[in-house]
Amino acid sequence: MKSSMLFDPVPFEQAAEIVAKRSPVAREVFKRLLPELRARAFLISGVEDLNVVQQVRDLIAEIPRGGGWESAKEQIVEKLGPWMDEEAAGKRAVLLMRHHGFQAYAAAQHEVMVEQKAVLPYWKYLTVGDERVREAHAALHGLILPADDPFWNDHFPPWDWGCRCRVIPVTVEEYQEAEAERMAGQVNPTFANKTKGWVLPESARRALTERGVLDDGSGMPVSVESPVQRAARTEGQEAARAAYQWHPGDMRLSVDQLRERYDADTWEWFVRQAKATVLEDGRTLWDWLQEAGA
Repeated sequence: MKSSMLFDPVPFEQAAEIVAKRSPVAREVFKRLLPELRARAFLISGVEDLNVVQQVRDLIAEIPRGGGWESAKEQIVEKLGPWMDEEAAGKRAVLLMRHHGFQAYAAAQHEVMVEQKAVLPYWKYLTVGDERVREAHAALHGLILPADDPFWNDHFPPWDWGCRCRVIPVTVEEYQEAEAERMAGQVNPTFANKTKGWVLPESARRALTERGVLDDGSGMPVSVESPVQRAARTEGQEAARAAYQWHPGDMRLSVDQLRERYDADTWEWFVRQAKATVLEDGRTLWDWLQEAGA
């Protein structure tokens, strides 16, 4: 049974609400957020007027509801005008639309996929397949892994800036078919064949998770480190905490679940900062997190 028969499309309204609920914040506030909470905020670097930030957020939230892409882009460029020239505003508008739009769709889809894990226990990574796909992302195209594999903790799209990839669920039968082809040495590296799905041996799965190296057996391993892995290796843990980090499940973390991830000193520091930070609307950062369901 093919997974497409079971997996329902993500409701557009759900994705729109995810964008609309993101609170406009200044960069200094954003920097104080724990990495798991940054996807709940809306930031435009260099734009100091949070009313404008909110207006841009609302324009992006309307796209999943049927708002026109080009119309939204034109309006966002106009609102960014006081802070940058037209060319820079155009590039920033597209970046914001893609970043927040892709994250919202991914978060909504992830929620459905988690609910369906009992029926569709494997997930497949797919790229858009054009010339703009980065090498690391292209190397992952068609890879099937268990839904609970640690790889997805920091590689669920969009796992890096500008990522346009997606993940779809697949059945046990589809995984077994790909596994049988691997065992028989029938894996074909063409894009079309990889789209059908392929799997890794256990040793290669460990290398993928532990070192961010993808070895598909071709003799040409590819680094697919996430921004967090890359920063930790090259600059240390402090830089890793500031690196781009995204996991759709973080959108549903409660305060108690978040607290369990940190040592007592770090959590105490964060709570103190959150209660002392006043947002534009008069609420504290801590109030916002409580109301947002964190």
